[in-house]
Amino acid sequence: SKHVAYWGDIDTWGFSILSDARRYLPELNALMMDKQTFIKFRQRAIEEPSPVEKLPPNLFAEEIELFDELRQGLYRGSRLEQERISSDYIANQLLTWVL
Repeated sequence: SKHVAYWGDIDTWGFSILSDARRYLPELNALMMDKQTFIKFRQRAIEEPSPVEKLPPNLFAEEIELFDELRQGLYRGSRLEQERISSDYIANQLLTWVL
């Protein structure tokens, strides 16, 4: 009956961890791991040194799309670390999720 969320880096490893967690908690919500967040802060993205090659099985369609785009190198950077997202944006997203 609890609402549980996961917030990880927007990179292939972050999506892999999200997928692993959904194996045990399929209703797990991903926060700030979407294309909108990545695009908003893409100038802060860096290259992911060793991306996950295999598509994780427990991702939603939008997550699969972004995973593939990151893996294919469609953006200048392929990794947006949590700490590179502005604190105002984070606070707003968390407040929206809680309410």
